[in-house]
Formats: sequence, C-alpha cells, structure tokens
Amino acid sequence: MVSSYDPAVFAISETWLIPGSRFRVPGFSCLRHDRDDGYAGAALLIKSSITYSRITLPPIARGINAVAAKIMDFSVLSIYIHDPHSINISDLEHIFSALPGPFLILGDFNCHHLMWGSADYDALACDLVDLMEDKNICLLNDGSPTRRTAPGLNPSAVDLSLCSPQFGTLLSWSVLQDSYGSDHLPILISFPTSFSQPSSPLNTSRYLLSKADWDQFAADLDAAVRKMPTVLPENAPICHDNLIDAFTVAANTNIPPKKRYKARSSPPWWDSECSDMIRQRNEAERAYCGNMSLDNFLAFKKTAALAKQAWKNQIIIPLHKQGKDPLLPSSHRPIALSSCLLKILEHMIKKRLEWNEFLVGVFLDISSAYDNVILSLLRDKLSKLSLPQKLTHFICNFLMERSIEVRHNGSHSTPRLIWQGLPQGSVLSPLLYSLYTHDLDEAVSPFCNILQYADDIALYSSSHSVEVATCNLNQALFYLGEWLAVHGLSLSVPKCSVVPFTRKRSFSPVEVAFNNQLIPKLLYNAIVRSVLDYGSFALEPCSKVALGKLDKIQFQSLRVILGAMKSSPTNALQVEASDPPFSSDGMLLIRQTLFEAHLRNIEISLSWIPSHSGIEGNETADAHAKEAVEIGSLDHSHCYFYDLFSAAKSDLSSTWLRHYESSLLMGHCPIPPLFMRPGGGYCRSYPFKLPDENYFPIQHPPALYS
Repeated sequence: MVSSYDPAVFAISETWLIPGSRFRVPGFSCLRHDRDDGYAGAALLIKSSITYSRITLPPIARGINAVAAKIMDFSVLSIYIHDPHSINISDLEHIFSALPGPFLILGDFNCHHLMWGSADYDALACDLVDLMEDKNICLLNDGSPTRRTAPGLNPSAVDLSLCSPQFGTLLSWSVLQDSYGSDHLPILISFPTSFSQPSSPLNTSRYLLSKADWDQFAADLDAAVRKMPTVLPENAPICHDNLIDAFTVAANTNIPPKKRYKARSSPPWWDSECSDMIRQRNEAERAYCGNMSLDNFLAFKKTAALAKQAWKNQIIIPLHKQGKDPLLPSSHRPIALSSCLLKILEHMIKKRLEWNEFLVGVFLDISSAYDNVILSLLRDKLSKLSLPQKLTHFICNFLMERSIEVRHNGSHSTPRLIWQGLPQGSVLSPLLYSLYTHDLDEAVSPFCNILQYADDIALYSSSHSVEVATCNLNQALFYLGEWLAVHGLSLSVPKCSVVPFTRKRSFSPVEVAFNNQLIPKLLYNAIVRSVLDYGSFALEPCSKVALGKLDKIQFQSLRVILGAMKSSPTNALQVEASDPPFSSDGMLLIRQTLFEAHLRNIEISLSWIPSHSGIEGNETADAHAKEAVEIGSLDHSHCYFYDLFSAAKSDLSSTWLRHYESSLLMGHCPIPPLFMRPGGGYCRSYPFKLPDENYFPIQHPPALYS
C-alpha cells in the first residue's frame, strides 16, 4: 500500500498493540493510543518529512481510543469506538471540540445509519447525526460498504470520514477494493495540491547530521555568501536561488549522506507461480467486494484456499522401530515432512502460544498423612471399590487396635493402643493411602489439574491470564480443604510452595492462600538460584571479581524477597534467608560430588592446567606442581594442612636465610619469600575433605621445595 499510493498519513483503527511495546514503520512517525489489555487501539502514521504536533485530547471514555495531530494548518483525528453501547454522545463532543481549525476525523465508529449506507440504524448513530448538524460537520462517505460481509448479510459501512465545512468540497473519497488481508476495506482520501505541504529546498533527512563538519560547513557557506551581490528588489529571486545553491553545495561537501537502503527484493523461493496465485486471489477479492453475491464469495474462498492447499501436502518417511519386524507396517514410525513455510508458521504459533500462557503450580505437603488416616472411612472406601469383603475385614482388623511401643538405645516405652493411621515402613501402607485418597481429584478437577503420588500433591492451572490461573487454584484449595477436613487430614502451609511458570518477564503478583494463610512463593530458588548453582562447581577456583557479579544477583534477589533496604548488610540478608554465599556453596557441591564418587568407587584423577605463564617465579612453581601431579606417588598420607604449612614455611625460611647471608657478602639484599598455600592458584585440582574425617589427602611431590 505504501509503494502503490505513497500516503502522507495513515489513520488506523484496531491496532491491537500492547502499551509500551515497540512498533515502527520505516519512513513514518507513529502516534498511538493503546488499550490496557492490548486490544482495540488507534494510531496515526505520519510521513517523517511532514512537520506535525500532537494535540492533547480531554479525558477519553473507556470505550474509545483516539489520537490527534496538527499537520500544517489542519487537524487529523484517528478514533476507534470498540463498545458503542458504553459511551455517550457527550464523550465524542468533548473530543471533537478539542480539534483546532479545519479538521479531518477518521475511524471505525461501529455504529449504523442509513445516512452512510447501512441497512438500519442504532442509538449512537442517531445521536452522532444530531451532533454533526449542531457542529456543522460534513460526512465524506458516499454510501459504499467499508467492511466485507458474508453473502446474505446487510452491507456494513462502519468506517466514517468526517470533516469541517472547509474540506467538504475539496477532498475526494473512495474505497479501495483490495483489503490487504483485513475484513475492512481501506479508504483513500486525496487532498488538492493547494493543501500539500511545500517541499523544503534542502531535505535534511538525507544527511547524517551527527557526523557533519560544521566548522568547515560554516566556512564554505560564509565564503559563498560573500561572493553574492547586494540583494535588491530586482535581483531578489536570483539571490534566493544562489543562497539555496550555496547551502546545498556546503551540505554535500561537509555532511556525509545517509545510506540508502536498497529496495526489498523477492525471496529466493518466490517464483511466477506465487505471483499468479496472489494476482488471482486479489482479482477474486475485488470482484466480491464489487458485488457481494454468493457466487463471487465462493469463487473468492476457493481461490484463497488454493494458496493454502499446498501446505496440506505431506511426504511420509517410514522409520523402522528398533527390535521390530521390518515386514510389518506397525513396526515403522511415520515421519511427516511438511512444507518449509508451514514449518516456519508452526514455530511462530508455538512461540506465540508459549509466550501467552501462564502456568501456576502449588506443591502441597500433607501433615502426618499416614498417621491421620481414619480407618473406618478407609473401610467404607475399600467396600465401595468392590474389594472382597473378607480382604477388607482382614485389612481393617490388622490396622485397628494396634499396640505400639518405642525402642531407643535398648530401652522400650510403655505399649499404647492406636485406632487410626497406617504404619510407616509397611509395604501395604502406600497402596492403602492411595486407595484412601483415590477420589481427591473429584474435589479439585473442576478448577485445575492435579498430580498425586502417595502423599505428594501438586495442583496446577494454565491460562492466558495469571489472575485466572490464581483464582482457579484458590477455589480448588477451598474445596480441597473441605475434603481434607472430612478425611482427617490437613496441610502444612509453611512447607507448601507456589511456583509460576511463564516466559513473560513481568506479570501480576501471585497470591494463593489456604484457610486465609498465604502459601509462600518459591520464585528465587526455582528460577534464579537453581540456574546459578547449576554446574557452579566447575567454576572453582574462580576469581573473586567474577564471583562478585553472581553475588550481586543474589543480594538483589534477597533484598526483594525480604523487603530490605539497599543499605542492609549482605551477610545479614544471607543469614535471614538461610541462603549461603556462592563461594561456600560451590565448595560444598564439590565435596558432595567427590564424596558421592568415593562411595561409588569412582576414581578421581588430577589434571594440570597451566597458569601464571610468563611471570617470573610462578613458572617454577607451576613446573614443580605439574611434576608432583604426573610423577608423584598415588599413595596418600593423612596430613593436617597446618602441619604441612609449618614444615614448608620453616624450610623456605631457612633456605632464604642462607641465601640472605651469602648475598650480604656480595652487596645484595634478597627479597624474603612469600609462602603460598599448595594448590592455591598454581594447581587447579583441589584436595577435598571427606565427611567424618579431619584430614586432606595430598599427593607426595618429589621436589616441591628446591
């Protein structure tokens, strides 16, 4: 449409843009009024070379979207009324009165009247006609339908074009027969040449002003102006043209031009067949818009369907299932190969569905589930499940009136009789508990989905709105509470958690409650900390600067969770939230991994990673450490770290003293040695401490100190 008609202004209704979202059309400035939920909306697209200013409108009713701009010496208003039954004509009167000077009002009013081509009329349309007469507003519509309808329905002309009397006889109005994919037909309004904006002699939009040499530009322009003659009435036009030429030459010399984008070429897969299909579809659509008969409608639908029929053609590739008889058709898995365009569309739809979907899950913990089973109620449920009567009686007699006593460190407590609960550790208890709670899903299934394994329960609800999913879970928990009360069970709310799952970065707060007690949200551990901890032990040893970046994420999250101020001490945040720092947590993960490998008899070998290359003194330490790893004994001696520290320090000190005394005789003063912990930067393989032991296994280096 842009290339065909080169419009100066677009007035668009039903933009369906989310507030704050980015929307840009190259070569146009965009003014928008979006609805909060992303539906409806109105916009003005104004050519970038045209000067305009936005008009401030009075407060707009909820059922209206409107945006206005002053272009040259007239005003343009784009309006969309998505709910005509919820507004008054006074709302439109306030908006129309805010337009200065000659104006043009364009939009989808969603109202019907015989005056503009509809078959009937409604209340808002009658009030609008009265307002047009009172305000002396002209109607440009000529009665042509502006919306494509199905055969047999009345023609629809809900898109109106209104203007002030100055424009009534100057503007030409027509409906385009090509809908460009919409069910509304575009309206083309042409201005006379006298109302077009005069073109600027020097088009600054073609220059890259940010990289201009302004000093040289001013010098060249000043030199050109000095050569001009004195301006007199008889040579004024010539001087005017010379001045424009001087500006143009100075700009072309000292201001680099913007890169001109090449016209978009057709993609490689576009061929003559595609062009023919598009041409046939457009011709059928224009024929139907000109005469909305049943024959033209069917012809248009058939032509449009031909372009989509190729997407339904698929090639099936049979893949043999391993271990199956290749001669049987059922032993092959049919893999469908679809059109590349259809695959792209499928990925787009998948992404769209994933981004718009919310899933909120509640993970529940039943307090002492096995201990609180009511045995009489269990007997009734076993009977309703048609279990043999003798088996039911045996199970209930086995569980009722059981005698228990506690044994600890060789002593026994007084025996007690119990009349409820299932014995924990019994092979039969998990199955009996599942039978006891087999009808639990009936209490919550109308509101959400449920996953249950023994006494672990997870409720989840998915929706396009996080508020709807949260409401469903709250209703499910209410009826779940009633079911638990009847069955003698209860939830431990502090041990329960709520986790929202979505690809959106921001959404409304999730508040799920049970018996007026909010269930804690598990956001940080599920989304943030789990990602940071994954594979974190592979980073060790890591510099403090790098770990500091991770610590900042942890501190920011903890401040949000605890509601703490920015000045709160970080160690206090970690203690309050019981969230260890990454440095200690990383070493803990290393020790857990190595201990698990030790229990499974997995051999841990040390690998040498060169470090501190090119630094005098460090390469000697690197060589000794590498030699200790490769040639050292595989036997380990149980040695305390501080014992090794003391032995090494005394050895280094005595060696340095001998070197110091001999150097004094020669007039030199050597630098005292700096003792470094073995493995603290030279060897990247850390020794580890096994639980219940207090020593570090360390390899014997053949020549660690020399």
